[in-house]
Amino acid sequence: METGLRNIGKTGVILALVVLTGCTINSVTLNRQAQVYIKHGRYAEAESLLKESVKVNYENSPSHYWLGHCYQAQGDQKNALWEYGIAVRFDPALEIAQMALIQGLHNDGQVEKSVRATETFLKYKVAEPRYFMRLGKTFMDQQMPQQAIQAYLAAAKADPHSAAPFITIADYFFAKGDNDKGIEYLTKGFKVNPVHPGLAKRLGQLGLRVNI
Repeated sequence: METGLRNIGKTGVILALVVLTGCTINSVTLNRQAQVYIKHGRYAEAESLLKESVKVNYENSPSHYWLGHCYQAQGDQKNALWEYGIAVRFDPALEIAQMALIQGLHNDGQVEKSVRATETFLKYKVAEPRYFMRLGKTFMDQQMPQQAIQAYLAAAKADPHSAAPFITIADYFFAKGDNDKGIEYLTKGFKVNPVHPGLAKRLGQLGLRVNI
């Protein structure tokens, strides 16, 4: 705690130097100092540093992300989403900002925009299939099924011979009572891997004739 408070004191000195003398300070340094404030819940002070960081380098995506984080912590969802949007515009690969934008839009009731943001994120994301499967589960756990389906489809694209992503989507639709959609995705899974354990039997139980 003592070290943290000393760092906060240093942060105040840095901000004073920037404001009063106009000296140039690296935006990365400002971001690091701002995160000390954030760690201690002092969001207004962090916001001041991050605004200065943006002035130093407007195209620094982490600066916009952390500024958005501060706004969100203070209940300013509108400006938080704005900053997250700028962050991902300058760096589509900045995952923490992409996720903040996706979740923020969804929580704000802008579900379609959240889904589009998910599609954009997945377009740039290169990862193993298991990453996308975990991401899909995370979205499902957060009651974000449309985004989850996008993640599962990305897993299917990453591993074209795996039926697991399609089966997972099918299970979601069956749980909702949408049997037609469930069968549709089970069938897609069967097409990419007809020997997936238990899949042919499951389709047969649903009254579908399958040939392996």
